[in-house]
Amino acid sequence: MCEYEAYKQIMLRLTRRDPENADWQRDLSVAYGCVGGVLQAQGRLGEALREYEVCKQIMLRLTELYPENAYWQRGLSVAHGCVGSLFQAQGLLSEALRENSAYSQIMLRLTQRYPENADWHRELSIAHNRVGSVLQVQGRLGAALREYDRLAHVLDRDARPRPVGTSPCRGIVEDLIAELSELTRRQATLLRTLAAAGLSEPHVAVAGP
Repeated sequence: MCEYEAYKQIMLRLTRRDPENADWQRDLSVAYGCVGGVLQAQGRLGEALREYEVCKQIMLRLTELYPENAYWQRGLSVAHGCVGSLFQAQGLLSEALRENSAYSQIMLRLTQRYPENADWHRELSIAHNRVGSVLQVQGRLGAALREYDRLAHVLDRDARPRPVGTSPCRGIVEDLIAELSELTRRQATLLRTLAAAGLSEPHVAVAGP
């Protein structure tokens, strides 16, 4: 924690000296995110949320200035995801849905722009799962089902046979993806059963997000 805080203080001094340096601004956002991650692990959720929010605001400014920078767009998406996870942990579901939806939408745009980036497809699957989980807790089973179906689609895309000579670690990852895909299908089946039985609230079972 001390090292991350020191990193943040150094970047604060540098960005005050040269506020137009976009790379330093990005490094400052990373520093805030690192501090937030430690605070979250310590259970200090309110403090962690403040750090993540600053991280997000910096990335929002950078992506507005440099909208074509895909890596900074990805950084913004991660910041949204971090804020969303904290809101969900605190039971603030509407706020969590807003942030996780932003995470998902940015990663969707990036994967459409760079379809061969497997890491970004993995992050898109994480974003779909987070949105789906919030919707499920809210009782919006129809909307949750759509998110889990999108998650299954992303996982299916990545569950490809690996070429001969590929690292066995890659095979472990692919096996895990296949297992998660099957788990998602079982969860979707459960959601369909609940929705068909009318066990969700009528106005949210039919409505979308």
